[in-house]
Amino acid sequence: NYAWGMKIRRPLPAGARSETSRGGSGTSSSSAEAGALAVRAPMPGKVVRLNASDGDAVQAGQALLVMEAMKMEHVVQSPGDGVLSGLRCGVGDVVDDGALLATVEDADAEDDERCNKGGEGDDVEGTA
Repeated sequence: NYAWGMKIRRPLPAGARSETSRGGSGTSSSSAEAGALAVRAPMPGKVVRLNASDGDAVQAGQALLVMEAMKMEHVVQSPGDGVLSGLRCGVGDVVDDGALLATVEDADAEDDERCNKGGEGDDVEGTA
């Protein structure tokens, strides 16, 4: 699939990663923790608007940010329900194709982790 010395790329389904795209292999980033969903740039471009910030509760399909490439805008959506964390870009930043923009952590897993950690003084003796 070559034309004029250029390889023709077919569009990938949402969330799929090409092994040839910039930003590394198709596996999730080591900085994205297990259970967290990576939010990646679908193309090289400039971030023109942020619709959410770190710590915001987000839902699947919610618009997180808007990118501009070749005078066209592209809305980057949340891949799932959870809490937005590790936002790595701001308005005006130019990002590469496949760049990790943020992660969406499962809100339930975060609550479970807080409950399991406990702390001193958390012991409550029952009165019977």
